Amino acid sequence: LVGTFRQPAFVSAELKSLVTLPDIQWKNGYAEIAKAALISGSEDWDWLSERARQLASQAQPETEYLELVQEALVRAVGLKARLVSADPLESGVRIFLNYGHSFAHALETVSNHSIDHGLAVAEGIRFASRLAVEAIGADPDFADRQGAILDALGLEAMQISFTADELFAAMLGDKKNDSRGLRMVFASAPGEMEVKRIDPDLLKIYLLYWEEAHS
Repeated sequence: LVGTFRQPAFVSAELKSLVTLPDIQWKNGYAEIAKAALISGSEDWDWLSERARQLASQAQPETEYLELVQEALVRAVGLKARLVSADPLESGVRIFLNYGHSFAHALETVSNHSIDHGLAVAEGIRFASRLAVEAIGADPDFADRQGAILDALGLEAMQISFTADELFAAMLGDKKNDSRGLRMVFASAPGEMEVKRIDPDLLKIYLLYWEEAHS
């Protein structure tokens, strides 16, 4: 909410602490891992695609599972560190970390922040992937692949509904927008990201699609 830029001196992802978290917090983390893999490129995307179901299932030897979690974290945090280091004030590539967040922030706003951030991001990725088909000419199959990896991580489409008008009003206040209008982050393939200004009418149509599908 404050939006202050201050870089950390140290970041820790202590596995022994992470294993004590409830399942919902693991799902929140999986959403960010999926987002990072998508932004990073085909190597990380393919790695996660092959291991998503294994990562989402803890029914395996603890040592092997924690090694898998560690690898997923190193890849995700490494991507974020590279982008933040290259663009500490979010004037360039760092904005790609907001993939899925325009819709996610709107969901959080209209739900009065009752929806967990990671779950909102996962739904935001689904929404952005579908909108990208018309907004930037992305392949519909790529949207399906993004949905499939979220499903494999246990991040199914939300069973919750808000109106298109509510979500549209919330998206108008997104921090990526400027005086010239609405902007969103899109992906045409793993590692191929872009920021595009969106026709409000097109956005409203896709919000209506979302509302209809969830009502």
